[in-house]
Amino acid sequence: MSAKAFVMVKVERAAARKAVKHLKDLYGAVVYEVLGLYDIVLDIEVETQEDLPAVLRNSVPTQVEVTDTVTCICF
Repeated sequence: MSAKAFVMVKVERAAARKAVKHLKDLYGAVVYEVLGLYDIVLDIEVETQEDLPAVLRNSVPTQVEVTDTVTCICF
């Protein structure tokens, strides 16, 4: 069964386009550039719930441009 999460991402102002480009390389991620408190919303879908923590811990926060995230896991 697949697992899904939405991740709201804040990035450094000057690096927003670069961050979007890097985040689009995440497997199973749809990237939306948005206006408001956050700069980017990721719609992430992986094959199993066990795959989700690795993506959330190792891929998103490691981007140099990312300054803050809020994650909503769907079930």
